[in-house]
Amino acid sequence: MTTIAFIGVGNMGGPMCRNIVKKSNHQVTVFDLNAAAIKTCTDLGATAAKSIAEVTKGADVVMTSLPMPKDVEAVTLGDGGILANIGKGQTYIDLSTNAPSMVKKIGAAMAAKGIAMLDAPVSGGTVGAEAATIAIMVGGDESVFNRAKPILDAMGKAVAYMGGSGAANAQVIGDRLQALGAATGQHQLRTLAGPKPCGRFGDRRGRPQDRDALARCR
Repeated sequence: MTTIAFIGVGNMGGPMCRNIVKKSNHQVTVFDLNAAAIKTCTDLGATAAKSIAEVTKGADVVMTSLPMPKDVEAVTLGDGGILANIGKGQTYIDLSTNAPSMVKKIGAAMAAKGIAMLDAPVSGGTVGAEAATIAIMVGGDESVFNRAKPILDAMGKAVAYMGGSGAANAQVIGDRLQALGAATGQHQLRTLAGPKPCGRFGDRRGRPQDRDALARCR
């Protein structure tokens, strides 16, 4: 049985943590600033911790799911954070979408203490997190990935190794930028094409020519 510390059990972290509790026999301890969020996990069998220090110490694997890179930095490298309380031989897995540069900064600090780190951003939203159908892309040492994969499998449907530290977040960010670019391009094309005629009642600019047609177009 693996002991898991899970920090950040909100909209995404909560469902992922609960799936670990439900689908494995691992001992899971959670920490969050929101007491109600913690309760959704402890109701299923997880244990609540009162601080980052308490949840981190003694865990085989420490996991975080946090909103922003600055939050990950504060929780890992800040006073009383994970780095100050984690010990050699433990593994740290960040499930947040993070900047590759921040991943490497945290990873280097962890490595200096003998801590292995994986960056494991997820895709699929809260619905996928609840249903355990999210995709999880993982960066870091492949042997560490192989050891952690059974835990990740409890949370997602597709767990893929992407390469070294930061590779997973680089892939996720690249995919999102590509999707954003495609959406922007489609919008520009629609703008250039102009409005579509509203059936046979529209003029060249798509404006209905009588009130009945206008009603139908609404």
